[in-house]
Amino acid sequence: MKKVRIGVAGLGIIFLVISNPAASLTSWIKGQLPDSREVIAGVFAHYLSACSRAEAKLSLDALGPEKKSALVNFLGEPGKAYLLAHCQGEACPLAQSFKPEKGVSEAEFQKIWPAILVAILNPMPLDNYKKFVDSSAEEIGPEGIYMDWVGQEILWAGLEQTRHEAILNLTPDWVFLEVGLRKYATIKDYTCIYYKQERLGDKLQGVETILLKYREKPKAIYMKWLDGPWKGREMLYNETLSQDKVRVRESGFLGVIPIWIHYMSPIAMRGTNHPAVEVGLKFMLELNLREYKKAFANKELARKNHGIQMVDGHRVFAMENIMTKNNPAAKYYCHRVIQYMDYQRGLEPKAEVFNFNDQLKESFTYTKIKINAGLTDRDFDPENPEYRL
Repeated sequence: MKKVRIGVAGLGIIFLVISNPAASLTSWIKGQLPDSREVIAGVFAHYLSACSRAEAKLSLDALGPEKKSALVNFLGEPGKAYLLAHCQGEACPLAQSFKPEKGVSEAEFQKIWPAILVAILNPMPLDNYKKFVDSSAEEIGPEGIYMDWVGQEILWAGLEQTRHEAILNLTPDWVFLEVGLRKYATIKDYTCIYYKQERLGDKLQGVETILLKYREKPKAIYMKWLDGPWKGREMLYNETLSQDKVRVRESGFLGVIPIWIHYMSPIAMRGTNHPAVEVGLKFMLELNLREYKKAFANKELARKNHGIQMVDGHRVFAMENIMTKNNPAAKYYCHRVIQYMDYQRGLEPKAEVFNFNDQLKESFTYTKIKINAGLTDRDFDPENPEYRL
């Protein structure tokens, strides 16, 4: 990731004497991150450095007294001192007018910061905006974790769409993954229409269209194949009924009666390289995180950005992660994967995985996703009269 600093040498000293209580910021993936006040001060210093005095004054006035007061009070006197010492540009003296009066907690300011960003960034001329984004690359990761998925929804909903890609291009992989994990932690269940295609041996199978119902606790999965090679098939897993078996009814002449069978059996894994219970949004997140950690630790991970695209009517950011072909001992799952990140919802609705021969290994696309759909035990009951199980 590009490293751009403004007066970083003095940053640690200033924040050692910060008068407000420490605002701890911890990543589930990276561990301890810089103090959130340090991050916000850095971002705002980059903002003032990229603005003309007139632009910055207009934006600050447009914030209104509540948001401006929250910003000033959150930064406090040490933050003000940092801005005056390290900001470089004609707008920097505006920080002289900051008069902190009382502390603002990390949690309070977390709710306001995304709206402040929207208000000050949308009016910026695009050249200045690009300068700001490039210079604040180092803060993009910690800032994304500070906002969490709730704040990110506010940011992306309010920020002009033409300004999204500049930030996304510099957002580290681990931030996309962590925001996804944090969002998924709020998901109790979901339904979707799921399209998958896998290569079995040397042969690429046809596209399968599947109705998927998924519940986290107790873990339960229902799938019905709506189209493709296994059209008419049904499968159900419910850990309260069995920890290691799935209920399956095959399509066609094989589907005379439904059977209970181990989820790793060849019949349960018909048409897939994965155990029958390895399916869904969480499975993709965990797989991507595992491979990211391994490749990053080995310094064998490269990335190509493919810009903003559309998946199922939603804007997604497509990025390609590439693992080296020169380290077979690492046993990477694939050579490269294109991830389509729904950065506004904190989801990954699509992934395309390529093997070390650069052939499509598998493709997963989740559409019509309904989060926390209110699924009940009946949805995962083989006696449900809507099922043939």
